[in-house]
Amino acid sequence: MRVLLLSQYLPPLKNISAVRITEVANQFTRNGYEVIGFSTNNHRYELTDHYALDPRVRIVRTNSWDFLIVRMQLKAALLRLLGKSPGTAPVLSHDGIATRSRGARMRSDFFAFLANYLPFSLLFGPGSFIYILRTFFKCLSYVEQDTIIFSSFRPYSDHLIAWMVKKARPRVTWICDFRDPHLPPNATGWFFQWHAWLNRRLFRRATVITTVSHGIAKNLQAYNKTVRILRNGIVGPLDDISGMPAPSFFSITYTGMLYEGTRDPSLLFERLSALLDAGQIDRRHLRLVYAGKDHAIWNSFVRRYGLEDVSEAHGQLPMAEAKELQSSTCINLLLTWADRNYKGVLTGKMYEYFKAQKPIITLINGEHDEELEAIMRNTNAGPVLYQDSDPAEINRFLLLHYEGFLKGATVAQIRPSTLAEFQWDQSFPAFLRETGLPVAGN
Repeated sequence: MRVLLLSQYLPPLKNISAVRITEVANQFTRNGYEVIGFSTNNHRYELTDHYALDPRVRIVRTNSWDFLIVRMQLKAALLRLLGKSPGTAPVLSHDGIATRSRGARMRSDFFAFLANYLPFSLLFGPGSFIYILRTFFKCLSYVEQDTIIFSSFRPYSDHLIAWMVKKARPRVTWICDFRDPHLPPNATGWFFQWHAWLNRRLFRRATVITTVSHGIAKNLQAYNKTVRILRNGIVGPLDDISGMPAPSFFSITYTGMLYEGTRDPSLLFERLSALLDAGQIDRRHLRLVYAGKDHAIWNSFVRRYGLEDVSEAHGQLPMAEAKELQSSTCINLLLTWADRNYKGVLTGKMYEYFKAQKPIITLINGEHDEELEAIMRNTNAGPVLYQDSDPAEINRFLLLHYEGFLKGATVAQIRPSTLAEFQWDQSFPAFLRETGLPVAGN
């Protein structure tokens, strides 16, 4: 059977979403499907990384001619006109958001709005109407009997192409994937009501809607009666931590974005500052390690709690180096958020941390998230904490692992046997069976 996979986050574009898309392509291939990916050429203008995409996966690329790319090409042309070299390819800036002016951030938010919602996304979103039309006709030429089309949001344009293919070839199986909900869960007003109506009209044609958690699934059930969970997962085997050398510092590591501070490490930093002041942790031993594009925001949190001398902030690192930090640390820090209408924000970072098998401290900004609490409790990964959590709980956790560090021993935390259900090699075949699709060996 043939799978047409629509995603603008196919490798080598550097993005956490590329991990999910790469593994979906790999899993289909390992289960005997012929996979053809459709994407843009935008990777020429953005940061890239190495992903282990199965070489049997074919990728068909189309120039998108969206606002972002036209802007970059006009900038390059202007530089050439002024006699300056734009380099081999102009690369988009990935500086921390906090380094930008308020006006720049407002412009960024405005264009992000235009990029996500119709009709504006046809001009301003990744994958313009030109890309949509060209890719639609390319897809039609690859459709065979029993073809599956897998599209993933975001961006919205890939779902539009899949809807057009499904309308033109009703016999195809359409798996409509949402890594995030499309509409803000708490949004009100006529525009969002109209877009919710439009989404129901479009996505009711999908054979199945997939998403990463039960919390997000609740936001998608109005679009289609068949919503299934296809979690992000652990890629490959678990890390072998048996012969890993003891860390040189009592390190707590966070790799990823901070989303303008909505992922908030304040509770941890406040407790560490108090333990340092009380002499319960030696300042010479502690390291707070950050890797990501929001280092300016990270540094602002660090300064607020007087932790500049124990902070080690990197910029964006290649994925392999970021994972090395996760594997060599004492504790990994997981930051997320939740409210009553938006729970189950199970970031791809959680599964990278599971693969490293180091203790995890989870801080949730907002409401209690029962789904995430259950996962952390069942795996024994570590505490899930909120702004109203008992400070004594985080103190106990930190001091337990600090004592282990002083003794040169890792305190047992995550139970590896509980991680099998989160491994792609286990969860994806189960998803295929649940959807009624063939699985290799069956």
